[in-house]
Amino acid sequence: MSGLVQLVPLAFVLVLHAVYVRLAARVMKTSPVSWSHAFQFAAMVVVLTGVVRLGITYLGGLPMLLGAVLGLAMQLALGTWFFSERALTSDGQPLGRRGAVRLTALATFFLFISLVMFVWGMRMMLPAAAS
Repeated sequence: MSGLVQLVPLAFVLVLHAVYVRLAARVMKTSPVSWSHAFQFAAMVVVLTGVVRLGITYLGGLPMLLGAVLGLAMQLALGTWFFSERALTSDGQPLGRRGAVRLTALATFFLFISLVMFVWGMRMMLPAAAS
């Protein structure tokens, strides 16, 4: 049972990422991205992030800023490759590389905003340090 509980954060990240990909497609006024494609992309991002993180740890680590830039570049490259042919414009044409980059960047921006809100919320819930 405890093994299944440990998978809850992973499932949450997958669902959140898939929802944000679909939300980004809606905001961009393209054809909706299917749930299947959204979850496939989210799973690829999670797996690739884990592999890259493992490689960075094996190599002795990177500065945080460089790791964040590498992660963002990896996610944009993966999104460009994945959505350039799978996501469609409102006319039914493939989104192309430029549209896929915009879609991925917008979904990543939504994730970043969620992260900032989460960190801010956690800081607000922690008791103030005694002066």
